[in-house]
Amino acid sequence: GVLDIRGRVVQVYDLASMLGSASYGEGSGGQVVLVVSLNENDVGIVVDSVSDIIFARAEDMRPVPANGSQRGGEMVSALVKNDDRLIAILNLPALFPDHF
Repeated sequence: GVLDIRGRVVQVYDLASMLGSASYGEGSGGQVVLVVSLNENDVGIVVDSVSDIIFARAEDMRPVPANGSQRGGEMVSALVKNDDRLIAILNLPALFPDHF
């Protein structure tokens, strides 16, 4: 689909389907659209929820394990250690090669 954000039309994509999975909240109306920007290009990504916003430092970054390259692993560029959890950093150019 598309969204009109401050006068700009932004294409919206379902992240779960892009990663080969069904949306957890599909049909429940609880999804959130994240608008992400890279190199002056904006796209919307439908996600099931947003739990927090974090600020990651370079020393918090961890490499993606070698076996993580299967089933969507190329879509993750790094992992961030935040407290006791690991958070995947999306590889936007790999997810949206036509946009970035």
